[in-house]
Order: sequence, then C-alpha cells, then structure tokens
Amino acid sequence: MKISNKKQTLAFLKKHFIMQLATSYKDKPAVAVMLYAVDNNFNIYFATHKDSQKSQNLLKNPNASLSIWEHHSALIQASGVVSVVKDAKEQSKIMDRLADAATEDESFWPPVFRIKGDEYIIFKISLSWARILDLEQDTIRQKDTPFTELNFK
Repeated sequence: MKISNKKQTLAFLKKHFIMQLATSYKDKPAVAVMLYAVDNNFNIYFATHKDSQKSQNLLKNPNASLSIWEHHSALIQASGVVSVVKDAKEQSKIMDRLADAATEDESFWPPVFRIKGDEYIIFKISLSWARILDLEQDTIRQKDTPFTELNFK
C-alpha cells in the first residue's frame, strides 16, 4: 500500500493496533510494544500501568516517538506530545476501543494484561509529524525517495 497522504495514513493506522513506543527521561531511553487506538484527528491512545517505566518517563518528559509497520507494505515513524486522558467517560471509551483492537488477532494477548500492576493510566499522543516508508518496493535502489513526510501542526 503506497501511502502518500493523510487519508491513506489514517487508513493504515486504523488497520493496525500494535506500535513500538519510544520514551526517555534523562539518559535512559526505552522502547515498548503497545496496543493502540487512533482517532480521526491522528491522536493515538494507549494504556499502561501507572507505575511502569514508560508512564514515569512520559510524566517527566511528554515527548514520544512511535513506529507502526506491516511487512512488505509500509512503516510509519511519528513523534508527538503525550498527555494524560483524565475524563472518565473518555477513558472508558478508549479502554473499550483498546479491548476491541486486541481481539483483531486471536493469538495476540497484550502485554499490559500480563504484567502485574494496580492502576492503569491512559495517554494520548498528539502527533506533530510522521514519515512513511514505502516497503512495497522490491529493491532499495530506486530513483525517487521511498519516504513521504506529513506534518500535523
């Protein structure tokens, strides 16, 4: 799937539900595999345990990067600013969407449900930019750049 605009990017994001999320605080970067949901405004939502390293990193440094990919299709790399979703109704809707996403693949069991923890926190990433890499090409030698860049601000 060649992705060259925001509409195609959103379709790709909605088709998938697993991302790699990069956070950092001071000199300690960390990457985690996360279940996510996306809305029509390119906000990406995820839940994790409140006492997890990624939660602590994001509460101290709200900048995050992510990647979402499909073999022989596309890779989306993006960055944005993270905020905590505090509204109880919104939290409930997001948790329902995450639970629905987890059922898309019957063999997938999200790590967040396997790790012991008491309280969840829901984050929203407001994307600022994305770079999409076309993975449909069967060669790395091509005339045009395989990247498409999008800005969300």
